Amino acid sequence: VPLLEKLGLAVTPIFMIPGLMIGLLLWFSSRHLQLTAQQGKSLSIVPDLKQHWRELSKIMGIVALRSLTYFSLISFLPLYLRQSGISLVVGSRLVFLMLFAGSLGGLAGGMLADMYGRKRIAVISLCIASPLFYFFSVTSGMVSIVLLGLAGAFLLATFSVTVTLAHKEIEKNAGLASGLMLGFGTGIGGLGVGLLGRLADIAGISLVVNILFWLPLAGGLLAFKLKNE
Repeated sequence: VPLLEKLGLAVTPIFMIPGLMIGLLLWFSSRHLQLTAQQGKSLSIVPDLKQHWRELSKIMGIVALRSLTYFSLISFLPLYLRQSGISLVVGSRLVFLMLFAGSLGGLAGGMLADMYGRKRIAVISLCIASPLFYFFSVTSGMVSIVLLGLAGAFLLATFSVTVTLAHKEIEKNAGLASGLMLGFGTGIGGLGVGLLGRLADIAGISLVVNILFWLPLAGGLLAFKLKNE
């Protein structure tokens, strides 16, 4: 945000550099991995999906609700804050805070899931995220900023947890599990942003953002339906 504020949108291509760096790091690190193919064996994709579709559907539902909240707040939160007299630049910085705290929350959530269980962390973190978002909206100053950071951390604490839940469910098809969670489930949530944008045009941005604040709670209640580990 400070870079764009100072130099303008003309510097946008600079943001390709981190992606290229990550690509190079993945390329060089992958050369050291010993990848083995299952020759002469067919992966039991269809039987696995048929056997575990109920549990996988719950996990994908959690991912979809979380990603819908995540992507929509990135899009709509600065506009929502502008109605309260906060500039788009400051609003963008608050979004950065939410996402940065979310990255730390994802790391913490993975570690806590190893100690206390994936389901427990998924339920607790998502159910706590919604009240934090709500109290962020009704407070001001430093208290509001801290609450937004905490809300982002609790929201994304389940990022790695949901992937490992899917891996555990279909252990023989870890790549498929990752694709369902990170691709399909996240994509479904992302597609909902456009629909909510239309709703915001009709009913107002405040209504949409307040709906988004409580979507993590719905995800937490769905996580409660997951089978016990």
